[in-house]
Amino acid sequence: MKKVTEKLLKLSAKMSEKIAVKSCGATSILDSYQPKVPEAVRAMAEKNKTK
Repeated sequence: MKKVTEKLLKLSAKMSEKIAVKSCGATSILDSYQPKVPEAVRAMAEKNKTK
């Protein structure tokens, strides 16, 4: 059970990171409200744009 929980948490963290990067500068995306974009997320979004 512990392995399943750990995998589920890792998947959730990856999805949250991707949503944060995609919503950078937007009011909301997929009903996830992010009023102020952290600088680390903005930097990740800029890095991903060049790829």
